[in-house]
Amino acid sequence: MKQYDIKYVPYGEVDKLQTFIEKHWKTSHALVRSTELLDFQHLDKHNNRYNFVVASNKITNDYDALLGFIPSSQYDKNLEENGDYWGAIWKVRTDVSNEEKSFPS
Repeated sequence: MKQYDIKYVPYGEVDKLQTFIEKHWKTSHALVRSTELLDFQHLDKHNNRYNFVVASNKITNDYDALLGFIPSSQYDKNLEENGDYWGAIWKVRTDVSNEEKSFPS
């Protein structure tokens, strides 16, 4: 059985997302301090989710990794056909050890 669900962060898990950023990226990060800023930069209103892909641990129910991105079309719909994305936070927890995180030599 795979230990992770790879998914977008649903709107209802914003607290979980902010907790991960605070604990594993940076305490008092701007996206933690301001949900308004987080929504402005990362909320996909059409799909009711945040533009973060996470590895959600099925055993602990925690996020063990995340990758944030911002579609440039979020700010200008004329850019949608370009398919451009800006990379944001990319973080894998350092305090988690499991077979799926290990890479062969």
